[in-house]
Amino acid sequence: MSLENEAKRLAAVHARWFRDPVEALFGKSREGPVMVLYKRLKTAKNKDDIKNILSNFTGLQMSQYTQNDLNRLITEIFKRIDNMNDEDAVRFSLEVFRYLQISLFTRIDNTNKGIF
Repeated sequence: MSLENEAKRLAAVHARWFRDPVEALFGKSREGPVMVLYKRLKTAKNKDDIKNILSNFTGLQMSQYTQNDLNRLITEIFKRIDNMNDEDAVRFSLEVFRYLQISLFTRIDNTNKGIF
């Protein structure tokens, strides 16, 4: 399976598990923890940077449910990137968070339309 497809699948699976997708994506101030972590990940250059960024929830306001859901996803990302080189690990992590945003928004949109 390609790196991109694996990232899509991981993001789609975890987007379904988020108990409050609106809080995860948009938070209380239009930028939720998922968006903030994605922006931080854009500066990552290696696996250590990824681990530091994803382990640091400083400044992120979220409920305990959302934090637990994010921790579940982050643990899975750490497992997957252990065997990758730094370049692939950064690409994979960015793809997961990019597709997670898309999946969460799609889930919110479908819920608002009554399709779920």
